[in-house]
Amino acid sequence: MTDTPSPATLAGITPTWRGQPPQRVPIAHQPTPAWRTITDASIPHALTLPHPFRQPAAVATDASLDITATLAIWAVVHSDGRAWFGWYRAEATNTLSAELEAMAQGLATCDGGPTLLLTDAAEAAHIARGLADGLPLTATTRGALHLDSLARLKDQMSRRSVDIDVTPGPAKHTSPPGLVGVADQLAWSILRFLLDDVDPRSPAAWDWLTGPAVSRPAVRATLARRYRAWLRQPRAAPTAGDANPP
Repeated sequence: MTDTPSPATLAGITPTWRGQPPQRVPIAHQPTPAWRTITDASIPHALTLPHPFRQPAAVATDASLDITATLAIWAVVHSDGRAWFGWYRAEATNTLSAELEAMAQGLATCDGGPTLLLTDAAEAAHIARGLADGLPLTATTRGALHLDSLARLKDQMSRRSVDIDVTPGPAKHTSPPGLVGVADQLAWSILRFLLDDVDPRSPAAWDWLTGPAVSRPAVRATLARRYRAWLRQPRAAPTAGDANPP
């Protein structure tokens, strides 16, 4: 039997920052950043959520960041229950950049026909529409850090007709309504897994991801309480054979 690397190792992080999180300067007060390269990107991981969602064919995307702003999670959920997630590291990233990466990944899971893309990130939607209209990559916004994400998003937007629907922002600490809320909770769950040293590809993690806790948008405090209770449940130590879900 070979040793299975921990999720923290897979993500290229060590969760030692939680005791003393670093101070961050507000983005509005930072100078225009240089492009930052995405590193240690995972492959997309696919799963099927058990509850198809009652709305027209669409794909929702969302993203989540750790407190150091060096690890980002992206999540994609289709209205028929198909879903994907992944993560990347960078010397520096931000919510806008992660949302743009999520859009690029989400469109890559679609066929070539017209696509309805759902998001709660208004600025990312504005940039995506601009890229579809021919906006040069270097003329987007100083908040977008990853040129590779923008290039892939521009390419995906050029392959099909994309209508982007921005879901109004929810109340603080509450998941957005509908399919975007499911993508939000999927991204949040993957981030928690990596920070809590839970392999997101393990059978135990798959039980959480495909359960009602992720498929039903909820107040974040409720989701966090359910997650902590789930995390306390005893489970077998992971082995090499647990690397992929059943």
